Amino acid sequence: MVLIDLDQPGVEVRPIRAEDGENHFAEIFLDNAWLPGDRVIGEVGQGWEIAMYMLQWERGAWGWLQQGRFHKRLEQALQIASPSPSIQQPSVTPTR
Repeated sequence: MVLIDLDQPGVEVRPIRAEDGENHFAEIFLDNAWLPGDRVIGEVGQGWEIAMYMLQWERGAWGWLQQGRFHKRLEQALQIASPSPSIQQPSVTPTR
């Protein structure tokens, strides 16, 4: 696993559009891109192990983030749908 500057020559980033219209993921192509030796994370050959360790935290955080967004939208919808206590409903007199 390495850290690489995505805006350097030799790096091409192709966004992958998700179903929601956002670009949450991308393909990254390296063609003679330069990488200094101090950009290696962990030991050479341990990239997959490190990625799997990191993904357990990323996936959990994403779920919490989505849950927070859902609760915020639900709260907003409830505020819109609920009449304000300061607004008095007109009394309806039955007609005969």
